Amino acid sequence: MIDETCRHLAGQFVDNGRYELVSILGVGGYGVVYLAVDHCSKSSTTPSPCNTAPYVAVKVLGRRGLDDRQRHFQRREVALHQLASPHPNVASVHKVIENDKYTFVVMDYCPGGDLFSMITDKQRYVGDNKLVQSVFLQIIDAVAYCHSLGIYHRDLKPENILCSADGTQVWIADFGLATTEKQSRDYGCGSTFYISPECQGGLFTPVESYSTVQADLWSLGVVLVNLACGRNPWRQACADDDTFRAYLEDPTILEAILPLSSSASSILALLFAQDPATRLTLEELRAMVIRTRTYTTLRPARSMALVSPYPSPTPSFAPSTYSSPSHSPLPSPVSSPQAYADEAAAAASAKFQSWSYVQCPYGSGSDSMPVTPTTPNSPQSVGTPGLIPSGIGRSSSASSGSLPPTPPLDAQFGPQIVPQIAFRTANAKPIKLSQPPKKFKTRYEEREYHVPAAVVGYSYESNFAL
Repeated sequence: MIDETCRHLAGQFVDNGRYELVSILGVGGYGVVYLAVDHCSKSSTTPSPCNTAPYVAVKVLGRRGLDDRQRHFQRREVALHQLASPHPNVASVHKVIENDKYTFVVMDYCPGGDLFSMITDKQRYVGDNKLVQSVFLQIIDAVAYCHSLGIYHRDLKPENILCSADGTQVWIADFGLATTEKQSRDYGCGSTFYISPECQGGLFTPVESYSTVQADLWSLGVVLVNLACGRNPWRQACADDDTFRAYLEDPTILEAILPLSSSASSILALLFAQDPATRLTLEELRAMVIRTRTYTTLRPARSMALVSPYPSPTPSFAPSTYSSPSHSPLPSPVSSPQAYADEAAAAASAKFQSWSYVQCPYGSGSDSMPVTPTTPNSPQSVGTPGLIPSGIGRSSSASSGSLPPTPPLDAQFGPQIVPQIAFRTANAKPIKLSQPPKKFKTRYEEREYHVPAAVVGYSYESNFAL
């Protein structure tokens, strides 16, 4: 639970007057992010890749009233983020300052806000295949680098990806749910639209644990749909979600209801494999994305409730680190290029609808805390990492104390592409479901892509008949 005093620090100075907190950029379940001025920016050895000096972003985390477990997770979030920050597509952590009341995390200020806002408010990516490819490759490389360090994000979504002002560069942020465990029993860890079936305990039968690597890959699949189509494929990957049930019965349905190219659909079929062991690896995914030139098409698409029959957005447990608490609606599935243009214009003119933040029980010490595979009732067994000394930049070594050393980086900070990679094809079979189980409640809710009331003439079914 957020310390409410974190909201009232504008005008305060941090680190002996170096950083001046100017205004709030965003509020999350754990802390508040401020726009700040670095009064020593000219002497900084780690300039921002966004070229926004003297401005930085400072995330303020409350320290008062935390129990040992909450302090452990707070320190882990900061340490894992700082360990991963040398990558050019991870938001850099420049310095961490602590006092009795707060932890101040000094990061790059990314003026473009988050990827969700860039997709919805600015409608930057839909239809721009080259930009979709470039941005998605940046995300893949950042995730691959994190995995090479033994860091698994577990909450990959547009709200946790920051952008440059023009949307051409992106940086992964918010490591609040990141873990160093390859296998986890921390079920429900993630955000509703992006969480895999096994992270919810299993679609058909209970699972002993789930792979955090494969969970991140599933989330990347949903992010690719967001970039290519400006939509979510379903509300939640569970058996009582109408669209997901339809997908299980007909794995080709996404190409029918969304303006996806056949090549993009092939990638998604392998990322959304129900058996996690058969999903693409990051190396295979990167190779397929490089090979794919077209991700979206304006051909006619069948009308259907893509996310939910509900017209209003859902509240967010973990909103964007930086963006303002509002979002604009997106176009519905298209029936023709002209209809798409008309609908996009209507969407752009529609009024923003506000959304609110909801406190996350995970941060308040409830029984939703992570657990180990062998001890279901104990906190997740991860040694508390030490904070990395300040001044570590993207070109410096990220090893410190008990943390694992940074592996050698190639020129792209990502996995090497092996020319001999054999491209796989999806062999998913239709699945008939019995009575759907009760929907699994995930830890985070988030903003929703929806159709504006101003758009007329497009029929959406509230229920999809199987």
